[in-house]
Amino acid sequence: MTHSPQPVTATQWRAEGDACIACGELEAALQCFESARALDPADAVNYERLAATLAALNRFCEAVDRYREAIVRDPGNAHSHHGLGRALEQTDRLEQAVDAYREAVRRNPGADGSNNNLGNCLQALGRFDEAHEAYRRAINSAPRVPLYYRNLVQTRRLAADDPVFASLQQLAGDAASPRR
Repeated sequence: MTHSPQPVTATQWRAEGDACIACGELEAALQCFESARALDPADAVNYERLAATLAALNRFCEAVDRYREAIVRDPGNAHSHHGLGRALEQTDRLEQAVDAYREAVRRNPGADGSNNNLGNCLQALGRFDEAHEAYRRAINSAPRVPLYYRNLVQTRRLAADDPVFASLQQLAGDAASPRR
């Protein structure tokens, strides 16, 4: 996607990249984010956007490197830690992915996606009790996501009086109700 006039600042290149993403032009977005990074190599956002675009292109090994560069520049950004976890998970580095997701959750305890993905990695590693707790935290943060319940019940049997059942019944009832 090319707009006039040609971007000249890192912020303009990043905005151009965002516009390309919105249009589904990932390769063009990648070039824009590379240009933004070249103009402002200290800005963590440029690395994060670059990493996310690489991940969207299934270039996970490169995405890992860019997420790590983003984290060096802004260690407090939970999104970069989550993205790093996802890229590591996609390259079968599950122990490292667990560490990245744990850091994302530490930075943002309500990050339901990070807790869910943490649970997935822990479950794949055979650490079912830890996975169960991660899924519970995901449910507590986002009780309307059915996937989290499915993942939870795959880790262990639940007691009949577990409050998760009441939440799941409510969710199922809401889904069955006619929409107006």
